[in-house]
Amino acid sequence: MKKNKGFTLVEMLGVAIILGLLIVLVVPNLMSVYKRTQEKRHDLYINRLREASIIYAENNKDKIEGLNSLYNNVYIILQDLIDAGLLKAPVIDPSTNEKVSPQTSIGIKKVGAKEYEVDLFVTEFVRVVAFNSSGTFTVPVSVNKVDVLVVAGGGGGGGNGGAGGGAGGLVFEQSYPVSPGSTIDIVIGAGGLGSSVPNGTRFNGGNGGNSHFGTIIANGGGGGSAGGSSVTTRNGANGGSGGGGAAYGSGTSGLGGSGITNQGFKGGDASATSSNFRSAGGGGAGGPATNLIGGTTDIGGVGGVGLDFSHIFSIEFGDNGVFASGGSGYLQPTVESGGGGASGNDGMANTGGGGGNNGNGGSGIVIVKYIVTK
Repeated sequence: MKKNKGFTLVEMLGVAIILGLLIVLVVPNLMSVYKRTQEKRHDLYINRLREASIIYAENNKDKIEGLNSLYNNVYIILQDLIDAGLLKAPVIDPSTNEKVSPQTSIGIKKVGAKEYEVDLFVTEFVRVVAFNSSGTFTVPVSVNKVDVLVVAGGGGGGGNGGAGGGAGGLVFEQSYPVSPGSTIDIVIGAGGLGSSVPNGTRFNGGNGGNSHFGTIIANGGGGGSAGGSSVTTRNGANGGSGGGGAAYGSGTSGLGGSGITNQGFKGGDASATSSNFRSAGGGGAGGPATNLIGGTTDIGGVGGVGLDFSHIFSIEFGDNGVFASGGSGYLQPTVESGGGGASGNDGMANTGGGGGNNGNGGSGIVIVKYIVTK
């Protein structure tokens, strides 16, 4: 029989040499193609982040411009872009094929009309976070101090031609020390209910709820007094800012409630010299309500002024960055900036504004600003 002949040593060496040459020639080219593909995918990923960041910045230009006026490096986070529908979660980094943390920071700065610098590799950022409801704040591990604004709920307005509610107390702490990595409880005070507290056969406004950032407490605004003749007392309630007093008929008077030092001011006093309603406005965080004395008409007083924080945070918050103005009295359509309600209207939510007569107070807010380093 014929024997099967195998490969000789020389033939096997020849095959090995040919395979070696192929590996030397082909593999580097394949690796180069793979590397260029990965680089192209990464460039597309970076461009997608930049484009999404610019669209977000243009849609939120007031916030970006407000912060850029104070800081060179302002940042947003990836979650902002996801929440705005500009990116889909999870975001994958093609260079590592791993998920990118939603907390990843992106620096952004406006440099011209619809022109922004986007830095995906910045190392220091300013972050502003607003809490419209109760919750917790986890301090980033690189942060040991924050600026924090705490505004309580505004007081409700008094019923039956009554007075405006006082603004919620306002506390602002700069460079407040915090422990990196700690969790801080946040409570947002509700606005006081308008015309809800019995006063004879009428109803005063209720006090607003306190707001907390850890141990920092802002006290709720005082409720405004009810108007008319069938009331037990015509005085506004004490609070972060005091509620307004009310009067009805010749010789009657009502005192505004007191505010708390460094949180708010007194509500307006009221007295009447004829058979008419006289109802003062509630106090504000920036000043007291004007006293309302005498007169022959029923037009009530305007609440006290609020405080403007647009230069510190951003005008996207509150009433154009103004917080905690008092509510206005009976038939008074004018209000100060800061969320206070006109006659018959509620205070603005998340401003701590006092309610106008019969109106509910606005809820409070907590705003935290801090600098993060990567």
